[in-house]
Amino acid sequence: MRTVTPHIRHWWIPFVLLLCCLPLYGQSEEGDNKDNAQVESFNSVLTLRPDATLQVTEKITFLSTRTTFLNGITRSFPLSYPTRFGLRCRLELTDIQVTSDDPNTTQPGKESGTRISYTYQRDWNGQRILMGENNAILKPGEHTFTLSYQLAPEIAYFRDHDTLVWDVTGFDWPVSVNQASAVVKLPRVTNGNGISAQGMIGKRGSREIDTANSDVQAAITELGEVNFTLTKPLATPEGLRLLVKFPPGVVTPPAFNALFFFQDNPTLFWVLLATLVMLSYYITLWTITVRETAGGQIVPRSTPPEGVSPAVARYLRTGTCDHRMLASALADMAVKRGIKLTKNGTVYSVAMLKEDLVRERDRRATTGDEQSKLELTTLTSEERALLASLLLSGPSFTFIPENHGVIQEAMQRFTRILKAKYEALYFTAPTRFVVIGAVVSLLAMIGIGFADASHSSWREATHSVEGLVMTGVGVYLLGTVMLKAWQHALSQTIEQFWAIIQTLFSTVLVLACTAGGIYLLRYSSSMQMVMLLVVLGIINLVFAFLLRRRTAKGQRIHDQLEGFLLFLTTGRIDHRREKKPERTTELFERYLPYAIALEVERAWSDQFIYHLQRNEECTTAYCTEWFQVLDQRPLNFRAFIQALGSEFPKAITAASLSTSTMMDEPV
Repeated sequence: MRTVTPHIRHWWIPFVLLLCCLPLYGQSEEGDNKDNAQVESFNSVLTLRPDATLQVTEKITFLSTRTTFLNGITRSFPLSYPTRFGLRCRLELTDIQVTSDDPNTTQPGKESGTRISYTYQRDWNGQRILMGENNAILKPGEHTFTLSYQLAPEIAYFRDHDTLVWDVTGFDWPVSVNQASAVVKLPRVTNGNGISAQGMIGKRGSREIDTANSDVQAAITELGEVNFTLTKPLATPEGLRLLVKFPPGVVTPPAFNALFFFQDNPTLFWVLLATLVMLSYYITLWTITVRETAGGQIVPRSTPPEGVSPAVARYLRTGTCDHRMLASALADMAVKRGIKLTKNGTVYSVAMLKEDLVRERDRRATTGDEQSKLELTTLTSEERALLASLLLSGPSFTFIPENHGVIQEAMQRFTRILKAKYEALYFTAPTRFVVIGAVVSLLAMIGIGFADASHSSWREATHSVEGLVMTGVGVYLLGTVMLKAWQHALSQTIEQFWAIIQTLFSTVLVLACTAGGIYLLRYSSSMQMVMLLVVLGIINLVFAFLLRRRTAKGQRIHDQLEGFLLFLTTGRIDHRREKKPERTTELFERYLPYAIALEVERAWSDQFIYHLQRNEECTTAYCTEWFQVLDQRPLNFRAFIQALGSEFPKAITAASLSTSTMMDEPV
């Protein structure tokens, strides 16, 4: 039975369900106009005042064929309108008046053209004005209403011009609009110089509503008035939008008011508050963690910390596992006479010791001298696991791209053992704190998503929250689970084809879900919600890295390691505590794996130049029984350090890549 690629076993099931639900969310809310009612004409006069307020008068002629009792017609407005940078400005209607020119819409005893009552409603979905007398019969035929109100419109102020944008008819008429027109009157304008205008037709949120349409004729009179005329009917739920540009100074921009600004943009306020809360939470945790794990005094020492191998030393200092750590572990095993390293040109290999070397090693084990005890120290558990992974199919192993699968599996096993053995001992695990932060961030995004002022319905709020969840989880899966799944699939030597197919299918699925989330965010959320998703995601990722600190024991071992690093780089020691060791070849080789792990092999070797010059080992070939060169070019001391400290880690990295990957890389 085929095995399923790790990391992608069950998590994709909810994404399949989300994809299945997308068509349901995309269903139209539009209904059919079964009674053939329509708006015969919609004529609007807009008078812009010097204080940037707008007086609007709308004359609406409505044709109804329905024979039921109605209280009138409804004119709908949004709660706010968008401005620059994704911000919004609240739409406040004042001085509302409704009159009727049709005696059929007035109560008995009232003359045509007089004021009639209206009902104003404001809720989550917007604000509406119901024009008509209560319990009055709206008989079949034409009915004319005149609605007037005042508001602060959407005006964008630029350096060389100002722009008025207004939705003349709105987008919520359940019937078609046969004819529409608008007249814009500007103050302090005596001619049409510096004025331009254009009209747009489309649905709310569509691209068409932001593009000039030839079916809207705009004419500028000599008095500076702008006349808009619609040459075709508006279908449900299309609307007419006008845009008028005029010279600066025609109106006086209102003064900025922070209270009004956040009242108009409550989402931005909650976004800033959520960001501040998450930053305070993580900074407090980070401060406590740093204080508890503060380093002590660094004292130079000539020995590494007890029980710390070169690989563990690099892991403790960098917090990561890489191929240099693998090279230092192999060098350490070679120095301990556990294996033998071989270099043939640019190709490196490891092998078990030959029988004569094994006998020599056993002989040394019985001598009891201090040098032999140091050389024949037993291998650590992670080093034995690494050696077993590499020499699984024979007594030797060559680092070439054809063996990339074995190298990657050995590296993964080596890393797992290191983390299982030392992660909890030397590092604090920030998982629980990051999970709490992620959950709080998700709840904040869901709550703010439902309360987003840009939504005109619960449906858009639901789409926004769904988009946030799908995008956030999709990006997380792409950056973590799918990355590991692809690394595993490409490293397979058996059934690699099926592993790649599984991973490719899962990647396409996650990409589709992420794209669906972005689509929902694009058309149902404000810019503040997108900003919240990005900011909270960055905060959680950054502090997930920063909160991974060393434990008290890890910091103590790290301080000792830093003192040993001073000895490797400068040769300094604390003379009050220990005696400076003699510079010998045995001392150099014993600590060379540590120098490779800590990337100071050149500084460590420079301390032995004088000693080796006396033995003529710097100018002639440097020979050691655990490292052999098969090519004809002999290695002097400098070349030996270069081969083992620089070229060996690079050779392991190159060999861990598959042949196809190397062919795709640029030269």
